[in-house]
Amino acid sequence: MKSKTCNCVVRVLQTLIFAWFFLSHLEGQTVIAGRVLDSFTNKPLAYANIFFHSAQHQGVVSNELGQFRLSIPAEHAKDTVVISVVGYGVHFLAVATASSSPTIRLKKNVLLLDEVTVTFKEKVHKLLRKAINRIPQNYGTRKFLARGYYQEYSIEDTSYVEFIESFVNIVDRRFASPQDQSMIYVEQMRRIKDELELPPEVQRFFAFDRIYTIYERMNNVRQRQFFSLDQKPHAGSSYRIEHYREFAEANDTLMEVGYSSNQGRYRGSNGTIVLRKSDLAILKMSRGNESDRNFHEVTYRKIGEKYFPSRISYKYGVEDQSGKSYSVSRVLYLYEIIPERTRPTGTKLDRTQDVRDLDYKYDPEFWLDNQILLHVPAPQALKADLQRRGALEKQFKRNERGKG
Repeated sequence: MKSKTCNCVVRVLQTLIFAWFFLSHLEGQTVIAGRVLDSFTNKPLAYANIFFHSAQHQGVVSNELGQFRLSIPAEHAKDTVVISVVGYGVHFLAVATASSSPTIRLKKNVLLLDEVTVTFKEKVHKLLRKAINRIPQNYGTRKFLARGYYQEYSIEDTSYVEFIESFVNIVDRRFASPQDQSMIYVEQMRRIKDELELPPEVQRFFAFDRIYTIYERMNNVRQRQFFSLDQKPHAGSSYRIEHYREFAEANDTLMEVGYSSNQGRYRGSNGTIVLRKSDLAILKMSRGNESDRNFHEVTYRKIGEKYFPSRISYKYGVEDQSGKSYSVSRVLYLYEIIPERTRPTGTKLDRTQDVRDLDYKYDPEFWLDNQILLHVPAPQALKADLQRRGALEKQFKRNERGKG
C-alpha cells in the first residue's frame, strides 16, 4: 500500500513541474525562464536571488536545479534583472535584450587571503563582535511584511512519506530584540501524506520545529544566536575559529569566518559566517553542509539601505533502533519584502500551531499560475539527496585508505 502511495506522490510532483514548463511558454506572457550555473564546474546554483534592479524587494529564487521563472510586468520592460549568490559575482541581465530562457553562469569571487594564523584569531573575534553589535543598524528598522514560500518534505530511507508547501505572509518588527514576536499568516497550502507510523524516538524530532521556529529561532541575526561567537574565547569556549578568508565583490569585500562547534548535539560540526566588509553586515550563517544529517543555513540580502532574511533552511536526520533512516527538510524563501505598512492576507497562525494543523481548501489555479513555485521532480530531488550521502561515503573510504 505504501509503495502505491509513494508512486502517487512522484506522479503528482512530476505533473506540477510539467505544468510549470507549459505555463512558462503561454502565448503573450512575458516570462524569463532561465537557469543559474557555476561558470567553472557548470553545476546548478540553487537558491540564487533574482530580482529587479529598480524594485529590489520583488523577485524569485532559483530551485535546487538552478532553474527560475520570472514574470516581467510592463513597468519593468526596460529594467535590469539582478542575479546574485553569496560568494559569486553579481550578474546583470537587461530585460529588453534578454532571451526567454537564458543560462546565467556566475564566477566565484576571487580569493584574496588564505587561512588565518593563530596570532590573528583574536582580531577575528573582535570583528565578529562588531558585526553582531551592528545588527540594529544594518537590519530592518521598522515593521515590515515578508511574502514567503515554505516547503517541507520527509524521507524514510529512499521513499517520500510527506510533502507540504504553503505560501505565507510574515509580519515582523525591526530586529532590535529577539523577544519581539512575529505573526505568520497562511495564504495557501497543500499537502501529500503517506500513512506512516513513525517510531517514538523519531517522531519527537519531526514534530519539534514549527514554522514559527524556523523563521524566528533559525533566523540567527534576529535571534542573536551565534554559538557565543560574540564572546571573548577562553579555555571552556563552545566553539573554535578554524579559518578566515576575504573575497573580492565588485567595489566591496566579503569576509568568511569558519568555525567548529562543541555545543550540545552540534558537537563537532563546522560552520561559516560571511560578512560584508564595508558595513559588517552578516550575509550568511551556516552549520554543517548539505551532505550531513544536520544542516542549517540562513542568508540575508540588502534591499535599499537595510538587510532582510532571504532564505532559511533546516535539515535533520535520525535513525531508529533498527537502523532505518529518516530525514526531514524544511526551507522558507522570503521572496518579497514590503517595508511599508501593508495588511497581510490569509489565516493567522496561533503560535502553538503549524501549517499542517490548518484546514485548507485546495485552489488548483493558484498553484498552477505562480512564478515562485519551481518544483524539482521527486525522483530527481531524492536522487540528489542520495548522491550527497554517497559522496560523503566515498570521502570516508578515501580517508580510511589514507590511514592504511
